[in-house]
Amino acid sequence: MGLQPLVTEEELICAHVGCKVPEGIFVNRFGENVSVEVKRLVSLAHGDGFYAGNGFVWASTVRSAMDKANENIVCAYDIRDHHIVLCVPENRRVAARLARHAARAAVRHAASDACACVARRVHIHVLPTPSSVM
Repeated sequence: MGLQPLVTEEELICAHVGCKVPEGIFVNRFGENVSVEVKRLVSLAHGDGFYAGNGFVWASTVRSAMDKANENIVCAYDIRDHHIVLCVPENRRVAARLARHAARAAVRHAASDACACVARRVHIHVLPTPSSVM
């Protein structure tokens, strides 16, 4: 992605006590500030997560990651984009399905009144990751 670190999670926690903060704020190759939140979805076995009752089990993970780009953070650091990186076990087929589910969950949350995300654009990246990293 070509990102240069600007503010770490620890610095954000100290500066914004009691506020949800992303993993870090970076400067992209265009000189714009972007925030990044990384989530690891360890188990994708059947029954562990795609549907439970009324929808995508990890929708709350996506909503929580979106809400870390809240007004306090976005205004204080002039955030343009918010990147959500979902690390999943190595399986491209499952990763593609998860990307579709995560995108739907993000759209639903953005349209709701409960959404605290005020970033101009939200990007969801689903990365198949080796089990040694998980």
